[in-house]
Amino acid sequence: MPKVLDEPGLTIYQHYEDNGKMSIITELACAKNIMPNEFKYFIENWQNAAKDLNPLIDQVEELEPVQGFKVAMTIAKAPWPLSARIMFSARYPTIDFKPNEHVFVMSERGAESRINFTQAHEKDHVLAKLSVAGWHFSPISQNDKCVGTRIFYLACADAGGNIPSSVQNIAGPKQAK
Repeated sequence: MPKVLDEPGLTIYQHYEDNGKMSIITELACAKNIMPNEFKYFIENWQNAAKDLNPLIDQVEELEPVQGFKVAMTIAKAPWPLSARIMFSARYPTIDFKPNEHVFVMSERGAESRINFTQAHEKDHVLAKLSVAGWHFSPISQNDKCVGTRIFYLACADAGGNIPSSVQNIAGPKQAK
């Protein structure tokens, strides 16, 4: 996978295929003075935090949970002339899977029964499919004291159709950062 950004402390790998499938891996080596537990709000309140996190997200609508897991329909903006994307996903948070360390995974898997892409949606949206997206928030320690958070992000999705490389080069890094 090609490295598209390599700055001190921030690395982004990104790959797009002509059929709209994409993969992104991002590592922020250390978010100094931001502790892993500060990301609990983001994990527990994704439906509210998503728009602040990702400038492409226009709306997150909560749906009926599946087997106790939250499910949502997310609408993402797309630059002209592309249609906006709709994606359905279940959320799998794991708070404190180790002390002060959290994992948050989302996937279409588990949300299949909630997918309702209507004829009204088809008029100006494309159905995107999220294989997996997730964050790992782990503590960075110095002298046995937590001084920050290492953030690892991964996303694999099918954007639902052909996306010109000029748009990929604009939208991909925005999502990864």
